[in-house]
Amino acid sequence: MNNRGDVPELRRDYFTNRLVITNTERGNRGTEFYKDEVSDSGKCFACEHVSSAKKPFSPVATNHPQGLAVNFEEADEKLNNNHLALIASAKHGDLFQKLAVETIAKVLTLAQENTKTMYSNKEINYVLLFARYGHCAGAVTSHPNLELLALPEIPPIIAEEIQTAEKSRQDFDVCPMCRVVSVELGGPRQLISTSYYIAFAPWAPTSSHEFWISPRTHQTSFLRSTEREINDLALVLRSTLGGLNAALGNAPFTMVFHSTNEKSNEHHWHIEVHPKMRNWGSLEKGLDVFLNDVPPETTGEVLGRASRKELAELVGVI
Repeated sequence: MNNRGDVPELRRDYFTNRLVITNTERGNRGTEFYKDEVSDSGKCFACEHVSSAKKPFSPVATNHPQGLAVNFEEADEKLNNNHLALIASAKHGDLFQKLAVETIAKVLTLAQENTKTMYSNKEINYVLLFARYGHCAGAVTSHPNLELLALPEIPPIIAEEIQTAEKSRQDFDVCPMCRVVSVELGGPRQLISTSYYIAFAPWAPTSSHEFWISPRTHQTSFLRSTEREINDLALVLRSTLGGLNAALGNAPFTMVFHSTNEKSNEHHWHIEVHPKMRNWGSLEKGLDVFLNDVPPETTGEVLGRASRKELAELVGVI
């Protein structure tokens, strides 16, 4: 007779109608997928920019230090200057998971400034801030970086989150993400918590070992983050991504900022990190129902332990 932990459980996302089947009986099926997929694709446009005087790094604002911003127009002219990579290290093969906290903070600050610049274009309605590591996660360079992609429309998932936040405010006078933070703080799905942020595995993750990072207090946009908050966020990112690397090995991942521009007053921004553990199958592609191999409570335990160790080492506790 199966115990409760062996029975598949259907869970719904905090904000959307997205459904997730958490099946503990599947164990870690598919977790070997990434091991042969983190590979160097060969030609590196970032290295070409570093080594070629004809293709210098091109920051989009005059106060940005040379050597960090690369415009993707050099790689794909169809992007029309709306896609920017902020290179964190000129050394080929460096890992975002192992960067110095100060370096991550610097790149986050540049991302914040560049995003504000992109939003000054009236044709741009959304700027997507994200990172990709590993070939099978879609990474385009073997340099740690953050990417900015300017879009003419707000992505559906963000629009749905905004709508949920507005409705919750109208009906209950409460921010739904603030409620999530209050539930997850100190709970079994929490990874780490600092002065300004909490990292936790969401209730209904769409990928194994997925985790989110959210401001602990109500904050509507990453663009409003102060220098102190950005420094703290850099520490959280370094601790959690370092913990992911320590716990799962060289796993590829995507990291996406769910944040709006400074005009939004309802949407509580957050970051989602999705390790690339396996390919999506029929449920995900055919029905938009996600099958998760690892329950988020396990993620909270495994990644939480590894992330807390990384954090302790970074702040000099051990």
